[in-house]
Amino acid sequence: MAHQDWSGAGLLLAWQGVSGWEVLLAERNEPPYLGYWSVPGGGSHFSDAAPFDTALRELGEELFQGIALQPLMRPFLGGDSASSLAKCQSHTTPAGRPWRTFMLPLAKKIPLEALAINFAEVRQARWFTIPGLPGLIHPCVPESLDHFQLR
Repeated sequence: MAHQDWSGAGLLLAWQGVSGWEVLLAERNEPPYLGYWSVPGGGSHFSDAAPFDTALRELGEELFQGIALQPLMRPFLGGDSASSLAKCQSHTTPAGRPWRTFMLPLAKKIPLEALAINFAEVRQARWFTIPGLPGLIHPCVPESLDHFQLR
């Protein structure tokens, strides 16, 4: 069930390495953007009290198979909580739906081996440098990178 002011949310994990910002993107394994690389995210549920709850739940479902994210992410956040570090972008999807994308800057890069990908929704996940982004990318990703000043 969608909420009145947002229909879904995503969580862009970002890490600043020696070569600049890197972002964790997921290759979609379901329509409407099958094969596109995007920010992990999806539609809101009735149980989501706020957009950030939607973003965390969707990240957990897609890349961590529902594992509790707060304890898992603690070592990568530099001692802060995810909600205190996250920055929010309110925008509209290409389908005209109100959306929230959150950017969470990490103190340490999450190794890909730590992921437990839900292959029903995601083919794979990878860290990308901003200049090395793939060609087939969800149209909202460049807008979010600009909004969060990652490129």
